[in-house]
Amino acid sequence: RSVLNDAIAAFRGSTAAATRRSTVETVCAEAASRLPAARDHAAATFGLLAGMIAREAREGPNQSRELRVSSTTRVQPDWSDLEIEWENLDASLADLDRSLGRLLTSLEGLEEAGLINYEALVSQVGRVQQANVEFRQMLAEFMAQPKSDAVYWVTQRGYRGDLALHAAPLHVGETLDKDLFSRRECVILTSATLGTKGSFEHIRERTGFTDADELMLGSPFDYPNAAMLCVPDDMPEPSSWAYQAAVEQAVTDAVTAVGGRTMALFTSHASLQTTATAVRADLLARGITVLAQGVDGRPAQLLGRFLDDPKSLLLGTASFWEGVDLAGESLKVLMVMRLPFSVPTEPLFEARSELYENPFNEYALPQAVLRLRQGFGRLIRTRTDRGVAVILDRRITSRRYGREFLDSLPDVTLKRGSLHELSDQIREWIGASPC
Repeated sequence: RSVLNDAIAAFRGSTAAATRRSTVETVCAEAASRLPAARDHAAATFGLLAGMIAREAREGPNQSRELRVSSTTRVQPDWSDLEIEWENLDASLADLDRSLGRLLTSLEGLEEAGLINYEALVSQVGRVQQANVEFRQMLAEFMAQPKSDAVYWVTQRGYRGDLALHAAPLHVGETLDKDLFSRRECVILTSATLGTKGSFEHIRERTGFTDADELMLGSPFDYPNAAMLCVPDDMPEPSSWAYQAAVEQAVTDAVTAVGGRTMALFTSHASLQTTATAVRADLLARGITVLAQGVDGRPAQLLGRFLDDPKSLLLGTASFWEGVDLAGESLKVLMVMRLPFSVPTEPLFEARSELYENPFNEYALPQAVLRLRQGFGRLIRTRTDRGVAVILDRRITSRRYGREFLDSLPDVTLKRGSLHELSDQIREWIGASPC
């Protein structure tokens, strides 16, 4: 509505003919009259979606709810009702689009008429019309014209229950080739965590980057002397009722062994918040600050505070598993709560898993291995760094697939033992005195 008011206000003091001003006012009034119907149909459409989520959605990350929209979803009676309401919304948006088009036509040729901010006004009307067109196109694809090579889902999150519609390609290889690889004479993919089991097969399959020379190099770091990996033998299974209490004790013991300088990586916001609440008072009494993602600030803020205050414990989820550089004395202990498998019911993961004959071994496991390597890479950043990694998931030794995780990590010093030995193991390796 604001752009319509701006269009009318622009004629104040202009030399445009009265008939032209009258035309613009008429078109603006017409467009404004379309808005209530569009808003009502939008509210009804998203209200029906919210109802479907309430009845059918699964719990997603960070206290959100997610509903994958599959071919099965689209044949349900609820979806038929939703399509009818979307058609009403689309018709209202089409009417609005025509009114905005007429408004643009009415403003043509008035460069010399002295309209207030003429060029900005025309540009603004054009942007509003284009946004309306794109919104219609995205809704049409999501509601009634889904692509066969895409996955669709809706999420509801936040205290207001805001809805968001999502679409993503099932396989990005074709898009990457069309928009990037084929447009360049040379493309180089380089990272410390591209390979799994000594091969680039998984990343090649996921990116479509197949016709390429490959080179896998060793690390310049002296990992056997720089890093120790602790895997407590008596850690309860992640599904056990005793697991969370063991996590809290292990975190407290590890942090106090080095007086802070610890980052704990989680795969669940709920587990992170539970742990932060449980250990905060005890650690604070020892002079150690707890910095929890989603509780004490945004990731960038927490990283700044962690670097400024070495007597800190940083608890993070997905955004801290990669791209975080804490070299030197900033980070001495890195803790991984669980092996970073994706949630099987997460819509995009679930849809992509269906492309494989053996989804666990061909997709879920390689993806989790890469993520663990990325997380482990936060610990040793320079040739002089020295630290301890702790994995609090006994599946890395109790399950057959655990060997793939261990083999994917650098050749570190592996230390087995019990939970009550953890603080002594860390203190001995780091050479720190008790906190």
